[in-house]
Amino acid sequence: MTFSKQSKDALRTRLESGLNTRQIGEHKQQQALLWIYRWGWSWPTVLEQISGSKNNRLTSRLEKNKLVRTMVPEAAGIKGIPKKIVVLTERGLQEVERFQKKLIKYELDPFRIRQTHIRHSALGQQATANMLGPDFAFQTERELAVMSVKNMKQPDILWIMDSKRVAVEIELTSKWDRHLDQFVLSTILSLMPSKQSPARFDTVLVLTDSPAIQERYRAQFEPGSKFNHWKKEGAENTSKWKISEQYTVPTEIEGKVVCQLFDSF
Repeated sequence: MTFSKQSKDALRTRLESGLNTRQIGEHKQQQALLWIYRWGWSWPTVLEQISGSKNNRLTSRLEKNKLVRTMVPEAAGIKGIPKKIVVLTERGLQEVERFQKKLIKYELDPFRIRQTHIRHSALGQQATANMLGPDFAFQTERELAVMSVKNMKQPDILWIMDSKRVAVEIELTSKWDRHLDQFVLSTILSLMPSKQSPARFDTVLVLTDSPAIQERYRAQFEPGSKFNHWKKEGAENTSKWKISEQYTVPTEIEGKVVCQLFDSF
């Protein structure tokens, strides 16, 4: 799976076809505001990229019109974390909801953004922005949460590419023991059809910026690799997780789990 950045000129051509200058500006504004709404926050570079803007003034214009506000994240300057992030104001939220058919809850207080989750979300946003095209659609974690089913793990992002459903999992710190085994099991189950329904996803894409995590997960999902099933034992207040069985990664998922390195911006 390739993450080639589309040129801004190509995006501009697609977005601006048949529009006059005022309509072009409005369209770029709507694209940027909707992106922030769907992800919860974003940052200027990605907003310029997804809107096809060339002059690098889009965020400033939105801020001047009091549609967004910017803030500096706690870990700004660390690789993979934007120097500043952009969130909607109440006016910006109203503007989005004016042309949005499906609404999701939006947190207007920027200080409630999970600072420890920024690098994770930033990688997902950049990877998704790089994939944008006419045969590509996506749902963010916020959108998936609205449709979540109890006891069924949702991916970090869902990509729909040529009618194929790709579950994107972003792994920046390695899972171990029970957490890794549960991740492996839930991934396998999501790729296997049942008697009642088809497989939830066609592919699971594990994205990481760590070569060590990439190789470890790649080996873990090789057909024939072993993983454990865990269950709680003991009284409710004193129960502990213990290994109950050992399973083997089935051949049916061979080639369906892709572990790919994605370099942070």
